[in-house]
Parts: sequence; structure tokens; C-alpha cells
Amino acid sequence: MAAALTPILNPAAWWYALPARVRSGTLSPQDRDRILTAVDVDVNANNVRIIPLSPPQGDLALLLLRQYADHYGLRTLDALQLSAALLAKPDEYVVSDRRLLSLARHLGLTTTGIP
Repeated sequence: MAAALTPILNPAAWWYALPARVRSGTLSPQDRDRILTAVDVDVNANNVRIIPLSPPQGDLALLLLRQYADHYGLRTLDALQLSAALLAKPDEYVVSDRRLLSLARHLGLTTTGIP
């Protein structure tokens, strides 16, 4: 099985995004804990590639922001994550943000959304 790509800028990104979903009521604390545990397991087992930031990724992120920020609500960190995925050409892109999921699909990535 090929590894899925989840561009994790650093583990703090998950700790930022998921609690916000818990506070908004779109994710239960139990699901947050399950997701964080699964991410830790996958990272430690090398099932997830962590992509370091590169100049081409920054350039692509800027292009994505210019083209899609208004229509998709694309934010800077989302653009960086998406640019990493587009450059790495993963078998699967795993994402929890619905807008980012929609844009990734629009750009041709095979995606999996997580709750």
C-alpha cells in the first residue's frame, strides 16, 4: 500500500486545527483523539510523508492563493499544504477541511476526507 500524503508543516498544525473543530461542534473530542493518535502512529511508522517547505512550494502556494483564495476561502497554511501535495503527486491526499478537500479534488488530487 502506498503512503498517503498529509503535508504536516509541524505537528502543532494538527493541534491547532482539530481543537477548533471540536469547539465549533463539527468534531467530537473522541474523534479528535482518534485522529491525533492515528496521525502519530502513521508518522512514526513512516506511512505518511512529511514534506519540508521548498522555494517551488512557496511559489506554487502564492499562485494558488491568487487564483483560489476568494472562491475557495484558501488560507496561507492551506495553500502551503496543498502546494506540497501537488508537487509530491501522492497516491492519496488526506485532509479534514471541506474547502481544501473541494479545491484539492478540483485540482485533480485523489483525496480522502476525514471527519
